[in-house]
Amino acid sequence: MGGGHGHAHGSHHKLGQALRSRTLRLVVLALVALQLTTWLLHARPGAPAPAPHAAQARAAAAAPAAPGGAPAAEAHQGAGTGRQASPKLRSCQSLAADAPPQDIELLARRARALPPIGADAPVLAASNWRGLANRAHVDAPRAQLTKACGAHLFRYRVVRGVIYADHDHAAMRALAGHRNTFLEALAVAVWLYKDLPDLELAASFADEPSRCALDIPVLQYAIIAPGVAAAGNNTATDADGVRFSVTQLLTGGGDEPADPAGPAPRHYTGWAMNYPWAWENLSLLPSALRSYQGCVLERAGGRASTAQLVWRGSNTGGTRGWPPLAGPAAAPLAHPWAVALLNKRIALALRARSHGDIMDVGLHALIPEIMGPAGGDAQVVAGIRALATRPFSDMERWGRFALQLSIDGHGSPNRLPFQYLQGSSVVLKVRSPYHDSYEELFKEGVHFESCKYDLSDVVERTRELLKQFGGADGRKRMARMAASAGEQALRTFSLLGQLDALAYALLKVKAAMPWAVREPPLHGADRWQVVVLQRGRGSGGWMSPTLRAGWAAGVRQSLCEALAKNLVC
Repeated sequence: MGGGHGHAHGSHHKLGQALRSRTLRLVVLALVALQLTTWLLHARPGAPAPAPHAAQARAAAAAPAAPGGAPAAEAHQGAGTGRQASPKLRSCQSLAADAPPQDIELLARRARALPPIGADAPVLAASNWRGLANRAHVDAPRAQLTKACGAHLFRYRVVRGVIYADHDHAAMRALAGHRNTFLEALAVAVWLYKDLPDLELAASFADEPSRCALDIPVLQYAIIAPGVAAAGNNTATDADGVRFSVTQLLTGGGDEPADPAGPAPRHYTGWAMNYPWAWENLSLLPSALRSYQGCVLERAGGRASTAQLVWRGSNTGGTRGWPPLAGPAAAPLAHPWAVALLNKRIALALRARSHGDIMDVGLHALIPEIMGPAGGDAQVVAGIRALATRPFSDMERWGRFALQLSIDGHGSPNRLPFQYLQGSSVVLKVRSPYHDSYEELFKEGVHFESCKYDLSDVVERTRELLKQFGGADGRKRMARMAASAGEQALRTFSLLGQLDALAYALLKVKAAMPWAVREPPLHGADRWQVVVLQRGRGSGGWMSPTLRAGWAAGVRQSLCEALAKNLVC
């Protein structure tokens, strides 16, 4: 960042002496941060700055999950995860999962037909892929693939019901939990569907897409929306006129300068898949997921009653392409305190302090490790924590608020499925260049409302919607919208809905790579391995709440017997 170091050293020294007073320091921080935040969020967008220390963010994101698959803070696989599963959230889930569901017969070996993938079929997995894959790229040696597309890209084959991988899953610890969850879902799909063909695929477990110079369709947690990089320029403009950097949308995008006038780097294209959170928390049979929804609705009082916008999260994401700089006026952002403005979630939390009448918005955790050099400054961290954090708020009770915010972190926020499912309050979704797997299934004006990617209208949209909530007709309209989102979520995020989305993506990948698939080599320098997942015939080790349930012993036994080469039970 340039332009912020022209002040005299003597002035800096005097300022440092003054800031030794904790009270004065916090007052100065409050005034500077709030004034700059207001300026920032109303300024004309300009060229975005690199995100500080994105490599540290990825390291924090790869931290192991706490017991139960629910880390206490979002440092675990960023993405604005919201994996803050409180005891009450888990108890609603357990109430729904523990009772034998009415539709248990739907879960049996080869009991389900594959979803249609034709032009008229519902788009169960969003895509930005076009054409056929390059066979030579698909078959590239592991070293070439890693150099061109990153070490976190894994290749798999499914041949005669056996799953193979070109990585040693036991040795590769980074993001191991996410691969474990994905492979459980893949194994269940192999077991469940009648006519799943032999296939090969590539999958990435990073939060956001990555650079890739090969023509390979990739399954990924969020795709860059079709058309964002269509012009080939690194600086893209969305439908609202908001400019952002394509480079900074990619893994590692904040670690290097990006030429605003240069070309957009080649990156993963393919199909989006669900984040692990959805499988680990919502993959219940349809009747059980409806019971879960009913429990959550009951705990929220059955309907929205509080005229505010609610959100909690951490400071994941950094810049991630959003435009916090505004031309020559950006000099103040070189100051260490300006890390609060370079991160859109911190900036949002600071701005919300001025709108407490309509916003219950703040960070539930501040992660210094992803704040760049400023994260090592105890005064900066303590000051931002004092201003931007708010007490924990149980997501189960968010449904009593008129509005819930959904905002990107490292990638698309994986708490969004739960926000749609809760069914009582309207989701205000920040428009984003990242698209989720279920992007085509939820429609603006039908299932959610939205605001601009640069947050410039978030206060205006909040006031507008709360004004509607204050009138009888407006409240009814918003209740219908929340209920419609809840019904669509029941179809989309049940165990079968998630498996259909995965199967849809697999079939689309197969169509892009239509050649015959053979067993991979298990010996030699570029050998593959049979995937081995440790699971129990009891509930131990299973990631899905359905497969952990006591009544599912017969299902677990059938899976273990049918997939004996992949499941160690």
